[in-house]
Amino acid sequence: MLNPFHSMNSAAMTMPELRDCRVDRDTEFEQCKASLLRRSHNVLLYGARGAGKTFLVRLLEDEIRRTADDAFPCLINVASLSGYDMQDEVSAFPKAVLLQICAKLWTELLGHPYLDLRQRLSETGREITFRSQSEKTIQAVYRSLMLHNIVLRSTTSNVAGMNLVAKGEKTEGTSFEAKNAAILPFEFAEFVDQLITDVLVPRGRTRIIVLCDESNHMKLYQQEEILSRYLELFSERHVQFLFVAGIGPWSRQEYVPSCFETTLKLDGFSDRGHVAKLIENALRSSGGPTLSFAPETVDVLFESFSGHPRRTIEACSLAFEAAIESGLSTVDFKLILRSCRAVEEQERRYETLSEETRR
Repeated sequence: MLNPFHSMNSAAMTMPELRDCRVDRDTEFEQCKASLLRRSHNVLLYGARGAGKTFLVRLLEDEIRRTADDAFPCLINVASLSGYDMQDEVSAFPKAVLLQICAKLWTELLGHPYLDLRQRLSETGREITFRSQSEKTIQAVYRSLMLHNIVLRSTTSNVAGMNLVAKGEKTEGTSFEAKNAAILPFEFAEFVDQLITDVLVPRGRTRIIVLCDESNHMKLYQQEEILSRYLELFSERHVQFLFVAGIGPWSRQEYVPSCFETTLKLDGFSDRGHVAKLIENALRSSGGPTLSFAPETVDVLFESFSGHPRRTIEACSLAFEAAIESGLSTVDFKLILRSCRAVEEQERRYETLSEETRR
């Protein structure tokens, strides 16, 4: 029997599934929507791990796509910055954002396969092609970014005659390695302006909204550095940012750059009814209640986790598995309490490991 709580991972769910399992978040959703679409603000969204930030971001991306005719949404996984630059993830941020914008404009707006854009890196310039200005601009920006960090290696040798080399008596060599600088904020602005002018404006759009999710998985000092280093980039008016950060220092106002006009902390669900609705939606998504949760389990869950969505789901999942294994038809008080304690212990181990890593 499938555990319906296993599939409640907002990063892996489809939009119809997200809408079906949605519980509350109406206030936070409307606040972010108003800030991004009506006020053209940058938004800093922060909160505890598992509070539902990715869930909210995906709902916002869908809302922008469906209702904002003048905006183009672009979802970025900031946790993958090491794939762009293993040595300096913070410096990789502008490049990562621009590459994702190029890829999404090419595939979603122009309707071309990404492989086509990737293969054009090998062109020599002698090919006879017929392209629109939009295609040319995306290709030019993409090519510039992909070739930006090419490492050039050169080795030279100075030898005094073949006989000496053969004898191993005389050889001199030098080698050097050159690497281009990272994308600077003013370059980011120039690239984006060109993309908007040549790609978006002809299609009736005037701005890009970048949704930077999963940055809370980075170390806190890296999150701080991104926000402090790229003030100029975040202040670019043709591009808006929703930056998802971890908890910690973001609760202190001095850490929040002024270019983020809206800051919002995401907490757990505000009342027991939302926890009950979460369980109901999960059981309904499995095709019907294969087993039931006793009414008192909702109180235990809410008191244990203060409405924290992920911990609630994890405890329900453990209790569901235990009930099925024991041949029970109902998750009762004792079973859910045991599951809550297991999740709490797991969280304590995670926090201990995180603290050791920070040190």
